[in-house]
Amino acid sequence: MSNAGNEIDNKLLIVGLGGLGGSIIEAFSKNGIEADSFDVDASKKSTKKSLEDALYQEPDIVFLCIPTHALENTAKQLVKFENKVTAVSFSKGLNLSGQNSAEILSGILLNNNFVIAGGPLLSADIQNGKASFAVLGTEKEDVLPAVRDVLQKISISSISLADPSAVALCGVLKNIYAIAFGVAEGLNFGNNFMGALTVAVTAEMDEILTMSGVSKDNKLAIRLAGLGDVVASGFSETSRHRNMGLMIAKGQVVEEKGEGYISAPILAERLTERIESLPVLNAVANIITGKLKKEGLFDSVAPCFRK
Repeated sequence: MSNAGNEIDNKLLIVGLGGLGGSIIEAFSKNGIEADSFDVDASKKSTKKSLEDALYQEPDIVFLCIPTHALENTAKQLVKFENKVTAVSFSKGLNLSGQNSAEILSGILLNNNFVIAGGPLLSADIQNGKASFAVLGTEKEDVLPAVRDVLQKISISSISLADPSAVALCGVLKNIYAIAFGVAEGLNFGNNFMGALTVAVTAEMDEILTMSGVSKDNKLAIRLAGLGDVVASGFSETSRHRNMGLMIAKGQVVEEKGEGYISAPILAERLTERIESLPVLNAVANIITGKLKKEGLFDSVAPCFRK
């Protein structure tokens, strides 16, 4: 390793070399940190030809930088190693059954030896060595020091929360709401509307978290995993979901559908009995499914401030 101060005791594996995984592996490389990698796409130049081969090298920490729909099959391959490996998932979506990443992993890795990484973790900032901030959701506090140490080496500070499902749900909502910010920006609704949208999104996130059994005392909606992540993704030019919203506003076809695009209709269906009290989620889901014109976002949010 070139940077002696960055030597670590744990063997690392990155699964998924898309935007985030590729940025993390590049940040590791810049800081002299060795890590194996695997991606199903052979063009990504993984160090390992298969996930099985990578796992038999007995990594200590596996960073799962993959879409939520791929998480279940990947986690099943981790089962035989789960007493040795800590899985760190960056997935921020729902599967077709409406499960978030924590719900998926807890049903497969029965020792709960996993961490859900939330908070503002934009790929471009990680790749460029800029400060990033993670919320690490896990029930296994003993795995946190090793994970934190690795992340700190690439300028990612972290706090922890003993509720991985809450952290995962915040990530799902962030991606959905970032689409709304992109639509609003693309349609030139104005900065005042963006301020109102931020307030509406924060209140709505708090309501959804409460519906899901998260204590209001945690105030997650206004903290790093909630508002912090929403602001970073909703206003960043490098945010994939904000840019999807811009494409929708311009009438362009979204060919590479991100986690939020897929998850919005699923979550809206899951919360169908309360959906009328969730105007932003409802609007994004209906815009995606073609039930609402993109301009309808304004009329969905504005009435929240006419009471």
